[in-house]
Amino acid sequence: MTLVEAVTTLEAGSAGAPCQGISRTKIAPRRRRKATGTRRKEEIEALEQEVTALQAQIAAMQKDAQKEITAKRSELQQDILETDFIRQTVLQQQASLVNVQSALSRLTMTQPGAPHAASIRLGMDLKERWAMLMEMKPIKLQAAQFI
Repeated sequence: MTLVEAVTTLEAGSAGAPCQGISRTKIAPRRRRKATGTRRKEEIEALEQEVTALQAQIAAMQKDAQKEITAKRSELQQDILETDFIRQTVLQQQASLVNVQSALSRLTMTQPGAPHAASIRLGMDLKERWAMLMEMKPIKLQAAQFI
């Protein structure tokens, strides 16, 4: 109830007896103001609780970040291992290819041509042709085995 309402009720209710109207209506007492020190203490406590909560959040976020960093680091290490394995495999294959090329170049230098690719001159007589081919067959097969 406001002061204006209290006065209005007093005037309306105290038309016959002015003393009775004052005792009947009670004006709400004014709220007592808290001391500044008490208010500051409460504010400090609230802020300390907020700081504690924020520090807990920071710690949780740091743990999560550390987990992510560890996961990424292990993933990168795995990728490095796989890359090294692939690199070694490629180098081995290149070395094998170089060895094969070297062997082939030596073979082509020592032999004028491949034994199975040599030209054959046969005559017109079928019996002579057949005899010549049968004579050359083991030589060609043996030469082809060492290529």
